[in-house]
Amino acid sequence: MDKPSYTLGPFRSSVNDEDSQLNVFVSNKHFQIELKASNFEKSPTLLADYLQHLEHLEPDYLPSPDEEFDWEDPLEELAEWVELETYSKIQSRLTSKPLNTSRLLGIVRIPSSGRIVGLLLSYIESREGKTLLCIGKDPQYVSMSQKWLSQITQSIEGLHSCGAVWGDAKPDNVLIDAQYDAYLIDFGGGYTRGWVDKELSNTAEGDLQGLQRISEFLFG
Repeated sequence: MDKPSYTLGPFRSSVNDEDSQLNVFVSNKHFQIELKASNFEKSPTLLADYLQHLEHLEPDYLPSPDEEFDWEDPLEELAEWVELETYSKIQSRLTSKPLNTSRLLGIVRIPSSGRIVGLLLSYIESREGKTLLCIGKDPQYVSMSQKWLSQITQSIEGLHSCGAVWGDAKPDNVLIDAQYDAYLIDFGGGYTRGWVDKELSNTAEGDLQGLQRISEFLFG
């Protein structure tokens, strides 16, 4: 499947604060991704990384000749920032709701430029990388279906309680671990046709729609 064409609009920031806004145009859709330093206030390490990254993204920032600026696909970098913001919210959440997902352990970046190239997440020991899509309809696991749906529901509620969303809600983004518990993965945003409607992508409403369709997948 061909990737949708996109255009990067202006990256906006202010000398008066540490907020930032990235504008992305995909077909006839305009996406504004906003980040604030306050998103990371619970984690000094993440805050320092965000401020350093913000400095390198300033429109008038000019890197020194010895810095590496081998930029890759901007949308891939954008997905990393969306995921980073989500994990930051999970890290600082003040809720007792269960939330089965990885935890952010660190950030991988290029030392010379400070550019973030990946996230270090806690390991989920799974059954040979099996997702709910792989085994959710297998008759031998039918007794697990209600447990998995309950865990997915509780995890989505946990995400929403800390101001985050799952985004691309679908069975293939539910990992079944070695104890047969369901874990949510992939917080990079987006949607998958048939699971979440395009106009509801990256919203709490989209998560609930995906949850309903996951329920239909398990019990339909």
